Amino acid sequence: MPKAASPIFRRHLLPTGLAILLLACNRYEYRTMQCPPNPRPPSSAIAWEPEAGHPRSIHLRVTAVEAGLTPLSYVAILLPDSAWQRRTNGGDIQFDSVAPGAHHLEVRGLGFRSASVVLWVPAQDSGVEALASLAVEDIVINELCGSRQLTRKPWWKFW
Repeated sequence: MPKAASPIFRRHLLPTGLAILLLACNRYEYRTMQCPPNPRPPSSAIAWEPEAGHPRSIHLRVTAVEAGLTPLSYVAILLPDSAWQRRTNGGDIQFDSVAPGAHHLEVRGLGFRSASVVLWVPAQDSGVEALASLAVEDIVINELCGSRQLTRKPWWKFW
């Protein structure tokens, strides 16, 4: 006949078994949700060339790449070195009486990738003609991406 378990063993068997079951089944952990990779759209660009006929001026046309180069309205154009900032109305804008030399031109629009270029305004009787083509930037709003979420641990995970 098998020998009966000692009373000390029996006294600790039930609490130990319950503790293991409770710890294994009811544990939670925080997990950071991974973000899916965001595909990069084509980048925006600005092309420019000297133009005769408009002395010391910059004429800029802003278009959208994906919309068949249609003119964009309400896009911000910045010349930070001269503290000029303007918005287009119909896609065309002109800066008059620009000092000759190098100027940093930046074009920004909501929902579009920004573009910047350093252009040279000649000192002679000519100006600059520029074309900015902005690419659409998808704005991804995902509530779970990068957040911490409380999840249950598997029963076999003791750490």
